[in-house]
Amino acid sequence: MKSKEFIQGLIEYLKNNLIIPDANFLKDRIKFKKGKYVYGEISFSNSRTFEGVILHLYAYNSEMGNFFSQNVPPYDKSSNPYDLVFVQPSISQAHFFKAPPITSFPYGDTIKLPESENDAKNIYPDVLMHLQQNHIPIIMAFHSGSKEVLKYLSLYPEAFRFKALTAIYIINKNELPLNDPLIQNILLFDKKVLENDNGLFSKHDLIFLENSFDQKLKQQIMQ
Repeated sequence: MKSKEFIQGLIEYLKNNLIIPDANFLKDRIKFKKGKYVYGEISFSNSRTFEGVILHLYAYNSEMGNFFSQNVPPYDKSSNPYDLVFVQPSISQAHFFKAPPITSFPYGDTIKLPESENDAKNIYPDVLMHLQQNHIPIIMAFHSGSKEVLKYLSLYPEAFRFKALTAIYIINKNELPLNDPLIQNILLFDKKVLENDNGLFSKHDLIFLENSFDQKLKQQIMQ
């Protein structure tokens, strides 16, 4: 089965079975919109390198984008729009994290193309289940600015452009105390990076980088 046919079939299945009012289904992607503003996107594309269909997830938040644009770290070199707050391909992984799976079938991060439409019909509902369990909750957490964003920050820090700024924004928005488990998790993550017991971490992996900008933000949390 060709990738184009599979993706078209998958999108059609999702269109008929994913009941979310904000979801707009295009030929190879789903866009989540409130009015004209796109706050999330899930796209599918074929990868020759990974021999199958992979997923890209994008989350946007205009309020966070405004906050970031007013507090740009001196080390930021990206040209992406400030409201693009989370980007993660399904193949993203390192020794300390792995993007959520998109299918139960091997290998999880890639959908191996089925031989026929009948075979594809077994895959479509499995992908839907994973989107509902893993990917859509990420988009919705960013859309609402909920404290769950901190959970994803400690799980997938590399998907964030502004790790420290995201932490301070979410903590302030949700008025979280220092002893909140989600705050403690991101602090424990940085402690693990600095201890580097497995020798595989680098200081680039820190949520609060070792520079004056990030450390000042960290002190705001610790007060």
